[in-house]
Amino acid sequence: MTLLSCHRFRSNEVRLWLRLIAYNLGNLWRRLVLPNRIGNWSLTNLQQRLVKTGGRLIKRTRYYWLLLAERQLTGCTHGCLITRWRLECKIAAVANGPGGVYISAAREAKMEILVNRRMDNAPRPHSASPNLRVGAIAGFFSIAFSIPAFLLVPTISQALDPSAVDRGFAQLASHRTLALVCQNCWALWDIASIVFIWPVAAMARPAGRSLAWLGALLTTVSSAMDVLVAASLITATRFIAPHAATDPAMHAAGSALLGFASVIDSGEGYLGSIGFLALGVSAWRGQWCPRWLAVIAVVIGAMPLPPWPQFAGIYLYYLWHILAVIWVTGMSILLWRRVGDV
Repeated sequence: MTLLSCHRFRSNEVRLWLRLIAYNLGNLWRRLVLPNRIGNWSLTNLQQRLVKTGGRLIKRTRYYWLLLAERQLTGCTHGCLITRWRLECKIAAVANGPGGVYISAAREAKMEILVNRRMDNAPRPHSASPNLRVGAIAGFFSIAFSIPAFLLVPTISQALDPSAVDRGFAQLASHRTLALVCQNCWALWDIASIVFIWPVAAMARPAGRSLAWLGALLTTVSSAMDVLVAASLITATRFIAPHAATDPAMHAAGSALLGFASVIDSGEGYLGSIGFLALGVSAWRGQWCPRWLAVIAVVIGAMPLPPWPQFAGIYLYYLWHILAVIWVTGMSILLWRRVGDV
């Protein structure tokens, strides 16, 4: 009786007709405009989850910004609704336009398949927005740890040279504190990179998601191997380097440890390069991040692969680190912005 609660019959009739029109419009909207992911929702769910979404309208100089509450109406769902609405308007305009152009059922089905494919390739709302936020924070932490590690590399530059083990021990012993700071920052940088790279790969669209997962896996293995290198250098700096000059047993153990770290360090770089190449190609093909970030990822992956001369290797190392900081910063900002679309 809540729909017919007026005192006059004419008022109850008007309310009932308005209710019927609203029901028909809602049912038409549900059948024609909704994406496939939410196409089976009832009118009650649409009313509670989409229609009754709070928001705020902000007026700017040239535009109006509608800020909606973070509920079921995400950016991806809103884009799918607009796409379906444009498709239906285009079909109606062609069918009812001048000349009475007729659209066959086969062509309309083909257009429907094309729109559904675009929706499936669109970035889906992620079910775990804390993972995106954690990935963004890990990216910022990796940048913070990479800067001191990068600046203090000269304190450990000779430690991984198998032909100059004695000079490596002398360098670690003379710059013990700075070398430990460099190695710990390097290890923390790699750990933060492992946490950061998987949410980045999760942003990939289905067309290039397998390549993105492969790149994340290779980058994770490379970072884990780099953590082993940092742990080996920390052990050599703390316990072996101060006694290597006087104790032959310590010298032999340190030589074996640094040789092991040198072998791992020479192999992990290639895995990381291939991983960055896979991420860059996936981002370029799937367009799930700006094109300039995809180009930077490809350049980061391609730079360590050719055998550069020794005089050019130092400058290329500095350039590689600058590009890596730019890429991680851009991806971290992108992850943080994606949190609002969940």
